[in-house]
Amino acid sequence: MASEVYIGRQPIFNRKLKTTAYELLYRDTEDNRSDLSGDAATSRVIINAFIEIGLENIIGPHDAFFKLTRGFLVDQELGIFPPERTVFEVPSDIEVDDTLISAIKALKDQGYRIALDNFVIRKEILPLLAVTDIVKIDTSQLEEEQIRKHVEVLKPKGIKLLAQKVETPEQFNLYQDLGIDFFQGYFFAKPTVVKSKRVPANKMTVMQLLARVNDPNVSMDELAELIQQDVALSVKVLKYVNSPITGLSREIDSIQRALILLGVDMIKYWVSIMAMSDLASEDKADELVTTLLARARTCELLAREVGAENPASYFTVGLFSALDVVMETDMETVLAQLPLIDEVKQALLHLKGDMGQALRCTMALESGFIDEADFHDLDDGTLARINREAMHWADTVRAHAA
Repeated sequence: MASEVYIGRQPIFNRKLKTTAYELLYRDTEDNRSDLSGDAATSRVIINAFIEIGLENIIGPHDAFFKLTRGFLVDQELGIFPPERTVFEVPSDIEVDDTLISAIKALKDQGYRIALDNFVIRKEILPLLAVTDIVKIDTSQLEEEQIRKHVEVLKPKGIKLLAQKVETPEQFNLYQDLGIDFFQGYFFAKPTVVKSKRVPANKMTVMQLLARVNDPNVSMDELAELIQQDVALSVKVLKYVNSPITGLSREIDSIQRALILLGVDMIKYWVSIMAMSDLASEDKADELVTTLLARARTCELLAREVGAENPASYFTVGLFSALDVVMETDMETVLAQLPLIDEVKQALLHLKGDMGQALRCTMALESGFIDEADFHDLDDGTLARINREAMHWADTVRAHAA
């Protein structure tokens, strides 16, 4: 059942750029529905998917935002979702009457929170404010002064504000200054670029390590030597190797032994995670590393699904797909200093080649556009499964690397 449903997510940040929740994007890949609607059959497919997969495997320790239609709000049973971690979104163009208000009050009595989606101040929607916890405003449709007015009207009522479609770091800073509480959009993965800015030597050393570690031709002995040259990295790798996640029964005290027992690919993953985490500066969202890990894993799984050569290079493409964000300079400058094969560079710069197509498909899935996701004519069910597996993998390894 779960393989028939695409489930994606978009992070929601607090003012400190910490992920506090995910808005869940879901679609029955057969009917192309993108919400929990009043259609009982379609809604049951989606709900069963959440039950089968497990909400914890989709959102980790965070809260979940669900878009609902009137039919589902009024007529459907929502008790499968944990009240303490669930926010139901109500569309602002919904028909407001006593039936709807009663249904929302019943949900709030159970402990659920309510968000008004795409809110614009208008008379018809005002009765809903009394039962609303969060108001989501579409920043692409409102001027700065209008947003300021929303803050002035809603804050005194104890309502939190969430800015949607925040697409640049500059917008995030502006809305933060206006008093917005939460932020949604891909600003965290967009570069604040200084053209040809010199990459600091310490960061470039880490980048070169990352590039060499992810070289499909690197030998086990060379990989061990690369890791051992960095004392801090060696300690982190051994800490991971001896953690419960690996399931090893005895303590491992050497990188070489770890490579033999766990395999080159597994150690590569963990070195990449640790190195990328070190590269991302403190003012970058934690979500950026999680996103890059999910991209890397998705690209790799796509390659494996179609039998492509060197799936590890596809992993590298996904992992390096936001180097301009991490390094705060343009992609050309960073890549010029890295020993990467031309296919990887072309994929990163121009989305060219098979690796570029895998990255394009991955980013479409990440953004919730499964209709635009295409790789070797894989069906939507397969793409949905790969996307879901990659998200879960990224969350799991990120949690254990923390």
